[in-house]
Amino acid sequence: IVPCGWTLDHGLLREVIARGHTIGVHGFDHSNKTPHASAVDRRDRLRRGFDALAAYAPRGYRAPSLIRTAALLEDLAELYDYDSSIPTSGGPFPAFNNGCASVRPFVIGRTPELPVTMRRDGSLLFMGYRPDEIGDMWRHYAAAVHLALGVVMLLTHCERRFTGNEAMLETYRGLLEHLARADAFEWSTPEAVIATRVATPVV
Repeated sequence: IVPCGWTLDHGLLREVIARGHTIGVHGFDHSNKTPHASAVDRRDRLRRGFDALAAYAPRGYRAPSLIRTAALLEDLAELYDYDSSIPTSGGPFPAFNNGCASVRPFVIGRTPELPVTMRRDGSLLFMGYRPDEIGDMWRHYAAAVHLALGVVMLLTHCERRFTGNEAMLETYRGLLEHLARADAFEWSTPEAVIATRVATPVV
């Protein structure tokens, strides 16, 4: 949830929690300023973002546009149990060669990391893929992640130009139903994955 840039629907957030899900914080106001702010401003933005959603006990963080710095990842350890801002493979956005080359959780500095292991909806749509093609790719990548003993972590967006439209919602629903039917996959929460699957820390 973007804590300080969007109007918050607290009824919906309470329903999410009541259904057994968890809430994560998506930056501050989605302006992409936090990673490169001064140390004082960066920590202030992180604290204010966390406090805005404190009623929902946010446990994880994801940087808008996946833009992060080593200093940001270090500061996250003071507030969050994990980060999920590093993709498995970089692609052209937000920067070339910025992936971690892993589909398994790990620790960077003091911060456990759940990498974004699936190709993002926005990237695929920008490249011109149709919803049905995206669905095929997602199922293919999920199978590859499974073979590598990794975690399927998919980043989608609620805006209509991304996954918030009928065709893409049907594609997303199809992936979830596929994963639910397959014996190879187990549903979990980020917190449970971090607790049981984090590898040896690296700096």
